[in-house]
Amino acid sequence: MALDLKSVGTKIDPVEQRYCWKDVALYALAVGADESDLGYLLDDPAPRVLPTWAVIPAFEPVFSAIDATGGNKLTLVHSAQRTELLRAFPSAGTMRTGAEVAGIWDMKVGALVAIDTHTEVDGVPTARTRWHLLLRGEGGFKGERPPGQLKARPPKGQEP
Repeated sequence: MALDLKSVGTKIDPVEQRYCWKDVALYALAVGADESDLGYLLDDPAPRVLPTWAVIPAFEPVFSAIDATGGNKLTLVHSAQRTELLRAFPSAGTMRTGAEVAGIWDMKVGALVAIDTHTEVDGVPTARTRWHLLLRGEGGFKGERPPGQLKARPPKGQEP
């Protein structure tokens, strides 16, 4: 088995990415924004940024975290994800996103890997994500079963 169970706790150095209003507007279009969503598309005033933008800077650190486990990305199945905004993303800035391998659990048919990311924009903490990724064919190592499912944690008195 190529999976390194001792990789839990491995931290991935932050990856820096610059972005501008065009990047967030193109993202909004890619996920289905239309003429009724002009607040996410126009450059004057600067567009608002969809909260799901938080996954964009996480991809490179997440893939590096999978590499640190020794897992094969070709067998990867996206299982669950949670995104937590600490503040709204500005329409432009420099993002720094790091990651950590938070856990590896035995699912028999595969290994469930949890990866946490944290993103700062211009030095200000902005978002955190948790990814649950199943690596097919890497299970059966008699490890622990995973904890409960990811749950939404909305602010008190608010819906997710």
